[in-house]
Order: sequence, then structure tokens, then C-alpha cells
Amino acid sequence: MIYSNGDNYSHLKDKLQSDTTTIEKWFLSNNVNVNVNKSGCMLIISSSQRLRLTPDLDVTMYMYGSPLPKLTPPPPLAQHGGPH
Repeated sequence: MIYSNGDNYSHLKDKLQSDTTTIEKWFLSNNVNVNVNKSGCMLIISSSQRLRLTPDLDVTMYMYGSPLPKLTPPPPLAQHGGPH
């Protein structure tokens, strides 16, 4: 998991890609094989950040020159009123 924050979409995307590249270099220097097709990328942000950053939050991260597959968030948990 990579956690990052930024003031705008471009800054956030650049920071996330930089962090992904740093991890990729660590994998290479430590002879760790990563199956990019079994890895993934998901952007989770608050609704206030979504409005402030941009309406189009399509973030694609790359590892070994290939795009990481995008994961979809799970559906929200159902709200229950408690025991009846």
C-alpha cells in the first residue's frame, strides 16, 4: 500500500508514480520478481478531495513499463438498524 497526498491531481499522480518506481527499483535490486498482472492500483480519496482535485481521477501507475491493473473498490457496507 502506498499512501500519498497532494495539492492537485498532477502533483498527486507524480508522487504516486515516483513511489511506485522506488518500489520497483527495490524489487530489482533485491531480486524480487513481481507479476504486474497480479498487482493492482486503486485510488481512494475523500469526497471533499475528489471535488478539489479534478472531476477525472483516472490514475494509471506503471511498473516495469506496464500499467498496473486497476482494482475496483468493494461496494459500501449495508447500513443496518441493529437487532429487531
